[in-house]
Amino acid sequence: MQTIAGLTLLELLEHIARTLYIMQLMFTPEDFITANSVSGAAAVTPLLVHMHRLSAVFLIGLKGAILVVQMKAPSVKPAVWLNQSVCWGLCAVLLKMNEPLFKKPDFYVNLAVQMFFGAAFMAAFLTDKPKKA
Repeated sequence: MQTIAGLTLLELLEHIARTLYIMQLMFTPEDFITANSVSGAAAVTPLLVHMHRLSAVFLIGLKGAILVVQMKAPSVKPAVWLNQSVCWGLCAVLLKMNEPLFKKPDFYVNLAVQMFFGAAFMAAFLTDKPKKA
């Protein structure tokens, strides 16, 4: 099912989620760190704030590249979905491996979002029907 600009609903939801992450990392990194980490405000350092903002810049580049591919090359969407599944899945694995560092219940919310997108993109990849030439 296509939505805006040829994106599927799943792709659109992911772009929204990624935009929210970008906004938090870029504009409120101190709040993001304090809200999510067990050490809270004690963990906020200028270097950590810089790294969060730098991560946001890389996410903007990734978001733009993926958006272009999704809109201009629909035949490669399954490969993009597999990539997205692996990326979101690895985020969930890394989060789970570092569970003691994060506050609850935010930890569970982040884990649920990451697992949802990982599983949803894998399902999209696995159920995609080959296109006829």
